[in-house]
Amino acid sequence: MAEHRRRRSRRESEVVLRPLDWRWLLLAGFGLVFLLWALAWGVADVAAYRARVWTETWANQDQLALRRGLLYVPAEKDWQEALSAAELAQKLAPRAADYEDLLAHVYASRHIGAADGDAQAMPYWQQAEVHYRRAIALRPTWPYSYVALAQVQRRMHRLDRDYEHNLRQALHYGPWEPAIHMAIVDMNLDLLAQLQPSTRQLVLDTLRRGQAWTTDSKGGAVPYGDRLWARVVQRHKQFVVCGWLSQDDLQLRARCNPALAPG
Repeated sequence: MAEHRRRRSRRESEVVLRPLDWRWLLLAGFGLVFLLWALAWGVADVAAYRARVWTETWANQDQLALRRGLLYVPAEKDWQEALSAAELAQKLAPRAADYEDLLAHVYASRHIGAADGDAQAMPYWQQAEVHYRRAIALRPTWPYSYVALAQVQRRMHRLDRDYEHNLRQALHYGPWEPAIHMAIVDMNLDLLAQLQPSTRQLVLDTLRRGQAWTTDSKGGAVPYGDRLWARVVQRHKQFVVCGWLSQDDLQLRARCNPALAPG
């Protein structure tokens, strides 16, 4: 009788413990998946950081070379290292728009100092376009992806309706982002006469709005408008720009004719 009771008690314990064992296994499985996911993201972040360091270095080197009248091209070994790091980040986190953007930027930087339309650089710009479009598909409200895509299209001499669309999308999602204004004006200052009329008007409207941005909502001084107009002055485009823009705006009129500026 006592033996029967022990066997019954053991069976009841097994009935109670067996479901608990499955719950713990399920919980452990979820924990393992989360651990692997976190590890993948960690490795992706490290790889992305390495690639970003390279692209920032190349941008600085390119600016230094321009000041000296030289052409800068990243070393093949360095570029391959950056590409491998960016590809690893993208593979580990394929739904991350940041990593698609980064991979596009690496491709766009391969011939960072090349002239627009350069045949050798064209395949790399085409790859950059592919990845910028993927980044936009993953994060369609991020204005900087649109402006980066437009920059690549400009380098490929693709000043078509899609180019204008990307500029409009950048302004739509970043209407008061100083960097967006600066990029749109900067990449088109030398092309005003070549642009389609609607694209040219978009650029001129951006410049007109941006150059007036000298105070914040509380009346405090901000530098954005002056910095934007400084790009026009540095490129010696005052005559061209002022010829296209209406002079009804007093602030713009003063910029176009410094003699009218107060003080």
